[in-house]
Amino acid sequence: MTFTDVTTGAVQSLASALEAYEKPADLDLDDMRYRHDMFYRDESIQGTIRYEVTYQGGRVQFVEHDKSEMFMDWDMALINWFFEHWRKLYEAYAEKSFPSGRPLQRFESGYDYWKARLSPEAWDELIHSTDPFDQRLLTDRKPHDEIQRAKEQFEMMFHQTAELHLENLRHGFYVDHLLEQRIDVESSFDAVIALYEEISEAEQKRRTREQLLYGEKDEGKLD
Repeated sequence: MTFTDVTTGAVQSLASALEAYEKPADLDLDDMRYRHDMFYRDESIQGTIRYEVTYQGGRVQFVEHDKSEMFMDWDMALINWFFEHWRKLYEAYAEKSFPSGRPLQRFESGYDYWKARLSPEAWDELIHSTDPFDQRLLTDRKPHDEIQRAKEQFEMMFHQTAELHLENLRHGFYVDHLLEQRIDVESSFDAVIALYEEISEAEQKRRTREQLLYGEKDEGKLD
């Protein structure tokens, strides 16, 4: 996946562009609307993102989209929607968490869920918190079923065609909307996860730099 700056003509990996990105001075890091979409929403940088895929047998296909293109239904950058789309495919099909591959589980309560999922430091912070929202998490005794939730998210994404898509996945293929091609499921999951981790690492490096520059606290992650 590469980014082409239409102003300079420079071409680099999207990960490199994300890591090197410096936000405008007037953009507040506390603004959650831009927290994960800053690079894509920044209109001072114009360019295209190229998705390139190599199929078994060596055939190469690519599609290009404007960097700032949004998936309006979810109000997020197209690339972030791309990963969210594949997250839902992976978790419903494999019953594993994206991208870690951790098996999804069923918990007796929300309390058990957060205790299992949070880091020791985050859990300690939660149980000592006096925030009403945090207290509700600790007193949540309803069952928390990750597998059922993944299936519900999948059904919400595909609506009436959810069962057809899930059946295709079980047979090892998926008709990708972006490429408009029938693709192999397992190898595609491997490729998307590797790409997601590359992009995530670049964004984490950028956020670490921002924290040092602006003193902002980064958000934690479950997986």
